[in-house]
Amino acid sequence: MHEDAESDVEEEDIEEGAVALSLSKEDKIRIRSQWSNALIIKTFGRTVGYQFLSQRVRELWAPTGRLDLVDLGHDYFLARFEMPEDLDHVLRDGPWFIGQHFLAIKSWEPEFKASTTNFSQVAIWIRLPELPIEFYDPTILKKIGSMIGPVLRIDGHTATNARGRFARLCVQVCLDKPFVKTIFIGKFRQPVLYEGIHALCFSCGRLGHKKETCPQTIRANPRPTTQVQGNDASQNTNAGTPSPSTLSEPAALAHEDHPIVAEPDQYGPWLLVSRKKPNSKKKPAAIGTSFQPLTHSTP
Repeated sequence: MHEDAESDVEEEDIEEGAVALSLSKEDKIRIRSQWSNALIIKTFGRTVGYQFLSQRVRELWAPTGRLDLVDLGHDYFLARFEMPEDLDHVLRDGPWFIGQHFLAIKSWEPEFKASTTNFSQVAIWIRLPELPIEFYDPTILKKIGSMIGPVLRIDGHTATNARGRFARLCVQVCLDKPFVKTIFIGKFRQPVLYEGIHALCFSCGRLGHKKETCPQTIRANPRPTTQVQGNDASQNTNAGTPSPSTLSEPAALAHEDHPIVAEPDQYGPWLLVSRKKPNSKKKPAAIGTSFQPLTHSTP
């Protein structure tokens, strides 16, 4: 962040009625440093209030230090952590949800403006199932993850080769582009799974809406139907066959409207990793079983 801070160049030509203030590099470093442990968050698919979100994230994250939440407007909030360890926990142990709604998270950035921003970059955990063990090298893992987006974290068990069923990486993905479903490492075909993404469209592969409401699904305009006026004989001949004008709208559109969607089987539930809901009811332990609930990995 400090490397990007440069002194402002004085504007020579400014519009009438405007004035320009130039900040030095030192000023920028000073005012930005207090937000270095901050995240910008937004709940997808639901508008939440400040008090409700403040209570929920504290319950979810259980920070050891102070957590300040700032309402930025337009459903964006800024979460600032006193302890860097708490910020690492949020990034490492996600994804997070408010109810069934995905809580999008990204690092704070200078000059963030909620009314004009496009929250298209979010941190998401991915899994690379059955990745060959020779690829469990930190440098290679970062190269693999960077094919999807900037790699923010490598799961601790992945980094130490402790588990070989899948590699787990936290990457920053762009919501404006279809999700990557396959990575070719040379000639080796590696599928990609995404953790905890409920609102993934199985038509276009983007996040934030379902297939039923996909804006990429183009519906052809139905041809106008007109009442056919003929003699009584022709009408009697067609008796029992309803004219287009007498069809109910759904029935008429069933023949006229052909939605254009993505290639079948291109995106589907197999891209997602299901998250089991915690069972609040305690059940008696079964004798002779050795299954344990799935927990998040920690480095």
